[in-house]
Amino acid sequence: MNPHRQSRRRLIVDTAVSLFAELSYHGTTMDALSHETGVNKATIYYYFSTKRDILFEICVSTVAEHLAVVKKASQIKDPTQALHFMIDTTVRHVATNREICRVYYQEEDYFSQIFSRTQFQTIKQQRIEFAEHLQAVIERGVSCGQFKTMNVTICTRLINTLILAPLRWTESDADILAAAKDMRELIANGMISSNGLAIVRNGPS
Repeated sequence: MNPHRQSRRRLIVDTAVSLFAELSYHGTTMDALSHETGVNKATIYYYFSTKRDILFEICVSTVAEHLAVVKKASQIKDPTQALHFMIDTTVRHVATNREICRVYYQEEDYFSQIFSRTQFQTIKQQRIEFAEHLQAVIERGVSCGQFKTMNVTICTRLINTLILAPLRWTESDADILAAAKDMRELIANGMISSNGLAIVRNGPS
C-alpha cells in the first residue's frame, strides 16, 4: 500500500477509535466517521468492507501488542522479574493508548455478536495465547519456589484481570501508572513466597 493510502487508512482507524470511545461502536455511524475524517463513505468502504472490520483491526492490534509483551516477558529467566516486566509494560501500554484500550474493553462483551465467527476466533486465540504465556511464567515461579504453591489457572485469570482493571477505574495516565506499582506490591504480598521476597524488594522499583 502506498504512503497516501496508508495515511488515509490510518486516519480512518484513528478517527474511529475516538468516535467508538466517545459514542460506542453501536453509537457511531459510518456517516459520522465520514464527516469526522472528511473522507466519503465510498472511500471508507474501499478500505474496510464493514464498520466491524474497523473495530476488528483496532482490537486485533491491541491484543497483539499485549501479546508481544508477554512473549518478551516469558523469555526473562527470573519469574519475579518476568512478572514485574509484564505488569509494568502492559499497564504503561494501557496508559499511553487509553482510547484504543477503552474501545476494546467497553465492546469486549459484545464481540461474539459484532464479529464474524472467524474474527471472533482470531481474537479469542490471541487472548488464549496471552494467558498461556502468563501462566507459564507463574508455573516457573511456583516450580522454583519464588511463588507460593497455588491454583495456577485461577491465579493467571486474576492477574490477567488485574493488569487491565486500571483502565476501568482511573482518570489519568498518572493514576494508571501508580496503579501498576500498587499491583506489584499486591502481588508481592499475595503470591511471592518467603524465598522470593528478597528478589522483589531488591528488584527495580
